Amino acid sequence: MLRNQLTPILTVGLVILGLFASSHGPRSQVRAAALDFTISASPTSATIERGGTAVYRIHIGAVNGFNGTVTLTDADPFPKTVPFFTDLAGNEIFPPVTVNGSGDLLFKVFSNGHQTPVETQTLTVTGTSGSLTHSVNVSLSVTFDPDFELFSTPFTATVEPGGTAVYQLQVKPFPVFSNAVNLSVSGLPAHASATITPAQVNPGGSATMDVVTTTQTPTGSFALTLTGTAPTVDPNGVPTTLTHTLALTLEVIPPNSDFSISVRPTSQTIQKSQGVNAVYTVNVTAKNGFIGTVVFTASGAPDNSLAFFNPDSVTTSGSVDFLYDAAASPLGTFTLTIIATSGPLQHTIKVTCTVVA
Repeated sequence: MLRNQLTPILTVGLVILGLFASSHGPRSQVRAAALDFTISASPTSATIERGGTAVYRIHIGAVNGFNGTVTLTDADPFPKTVPFFTDLAGNEIFPPVTVNGSGDLLFKVFSNGHQTPVETQTLTVTGTSGSLTHSVNVSLSVTFDPDFELFSTPFTATVEPGGTAVYQLQVKPFPVFSNAVNLSVSGLPAHASATITPAQVNPGGSATMDVVTTTQTPTGSFALTLTGTAPTVDPNGVPTTLTHTLALTLEVIPPNSDFSISVRPTSQTIQKSQGVNAVYTVNVTAKNGFIGTVVFTASGAPDNSLAFFNPDSVTTSGSVDFLYDAAASPLGTFTLTIIATSGPLQHTIKVTCTVVA
């Protein structure tokens, strides 16, 4: 009986509590989720040699059904590099660079060869869609591209028919190179032969090239090409052959030809306080069909750097200036010897310079 009396009371109470809960309890939290996008890169770092291209895949991801247009820009603080965007097929995308909703494209950075510094920099790709902005950083490191260069002493050699011209060759790493370089020469005149010892040189090493002529070798000036080849890999890691050439000259002068030199003035007095150079004019005159290059050096100065020529050689005939730096010289009288050399031919002449205060 009591239970039947309580049932209406409990029912009313539950209704009241339900009404109270509906009016004061948590309301429905159903809201539209915020639309957004993400940006990421793969890889996040790359290392290339100078002249190579770094490639990063940029991914735009949609969040909560985002389908807006994302415009991509980049910040590239790396000197002497060129950044650009392409599609996945490699076709360049010109600004504005956009992705609708989600998708991928390539961010590439090209190095301008030897002009690009060897260092590491952080580059930033930024995506913007209305008020939404997100960025991703990537790292780029540029290393030395292995290379070498060729050098010779002299660049021009002079012989008479039947003589031997000798070139001292060097293979220099530029700036780094580890593979052996094979050397060869072309452009020899008829009845002349060349031997390079050794014919394969490690970077930093040297070789001797003997060019042997005969009495039948024609006279004249001949352009020789020294070629160095070595295996290497390109900036993308593909095996290739690196080739460099060096221009040399072989002068075969007529038998019994010669040259003479003269100079004026033969003596000078220069005041050190004037801060000027003593200047002598050296003339070269060809004799008996001489066609060689005459190279000048000097001796007798208290310091070799005080005496120099401008230019330091002349071909066949002509003149050069011989200068003595009186402003940097000690006081006194100096006898200077001018030495003119062309292959087996050599002539000297002396001048004096008196340096006073």
